Amino acid sequence: MDELSIIKNPVYRKMFEEVKNFLSNFSAEMTPTQINCFVLNDIEFPTSYGKFMQAKAELIGRYNQVVDLYFTIRKTNAKIDIKKEEIEKEKSKAKRKLLEIEKEELEMASVRQEISIETLINEAKTFFAIYEKYKDFDTLEEKEKLKLDVEQWAAKARNMPNIFEERYGANFMRRVFGEDYERYLENRRNRFGLLPRELLFKSLERNQ
Repeated sequence: MDELSIIKNPVYRKMFEEVKNFLSNFSAEMTPTQINCFVLNDIEFPTSYGKFMQAKAELIGRYNQVVDLYFTIRKTNAKIDIKKEEIEKEKSKAKRKLLEIEKEELEMASVRQEISIETLINEAKTFFAIYEKYKDFDTLEEKEKLKLDVEQWAAKARNMPNIFEERYGANFMRRVFGEDYERYLENRRNRFGLLPRELLFKSLERNQ
């Protein structure tokens, strides 16, 4: 396949030949650093249980993608076989040429799909290592899991209090922090003022 022949300028064609060469060892997958520091970061997932549950969710998502790819690859390979049969039977030289191009497109798609599997596997390895580290959580009773889930959300709310207060309201904050929330509420209003929602409510009250 000479896909770069459509580039007439030899300088730019050489540039893309170089790009083609490093495609073989380039990956857009998330690295372990990205997964540990940015996906399962300590702000959004501040507890071990939170990281454990998110790792399971990420693994399930990748499993579903593997299943989808399984059928996609089988269909692609079947389409390639169909193209080969059509090429063998086709008498028209022009139509055979078109069928060859379509077969090459499918073969390129197959290569990309195989690369996608490797990406999923490599990302899943990091998430699975985190799952393995904390998998004893799976053996806990539901009551204990619920307690850990509340602790995870409380810790997350401590890291992002304004977001949680604005999004989920005072009732959630009181449930999680109890009397500590009232002290926080007083300090927040004194130092930073009102939330947009509080400001809107006060404005509406004045207009009534």
